[in-house]
Amino acid sequence: MLDLHVIELSWIATLHEAIRTPLLDDIVRYWDYFDSAEFLMVLVPAVWYLVGRKMGTRLFYLMIFSAFLNKGLKLLFGLPRPCHLWPDLGVMHYSSPGFPSGAAQTAAILASLIIMESKDKRLWALGLLFGLSLCFSRIYLGLHFPSDILGGLVSGT
Repeated sequence: MLDLHVIELSWIATLHEAIRTPLLDDIVRYWDYFDSAEFLMVLVPAVWYLVGRKMGTRLFYLMIFSAFLNKGLKLLFGLPRPCHLWPDLGVMHYSSPGFPSGAAQTAAILASLIIMESKDKRLWALGLLFGLSLCFSRIYLGLHFPSDILGGLVSGT
């Protein structure tokens, strides 16, 4: 276990002591849907139809590249998730490596696309809020360390 992971595990435990409730567990589990292939299979055609073919195509190729990049980096680093090291912290459990966070990577890509393609600052705020809440949910669920999130944000931009 990395020394950094020891520190991050204590942060996650402190977070859980401060705010964890069964209701919040359920809400945050629902948020996990936004890190699924099913969500992307709805999002890409919706963007294609509602925003435009160019943006939908760009999003499609970015998501495919992102999936391959994320899988390769996870295999390369092979770092554990918080729920692997301290199972009681995990609201959910995945068996795959944790670094970098694919959810954070996807959130960074989506937020970057919104910021680059839209002039509406309200959409920027919405994109950033979505991305930050998705990143928070991954830490809360015990699926990622903050360093995994940072790695995903960097690899997604």
